[in-house]
Amino acid sequence: MERPTINEIVMLLNIGHDIEFYYKEDKFTIINTGELFSLSKYHSQNYQEFCTTEELFLNAKVDGHKLIEIWHELKINYIF
Repeated sequence: MERPTINEIVMLLNIGHDIEFYYKEDKFTIINTGELFSLSKYHSQNYQEFCTTEELFLNAKVDGHKLIEIWHELKINYIF
């Protein structure tokens, strides 16, 4: 399977899909709650919520790095 582009991931999130990915050795998930987009690290109580996918990609941080800046380093695990 080819790596999805950011635009493809945005489209999938906007129609209700969730994304699970790895950054380095840590697993993260992006969930479309129907009202917000939530980014969280597995087994953590910390999460970030955004109103739009644009806000998510421009402002969400993973280990101190903006999501859009490290996109090429992420390993997509599941899209459901």
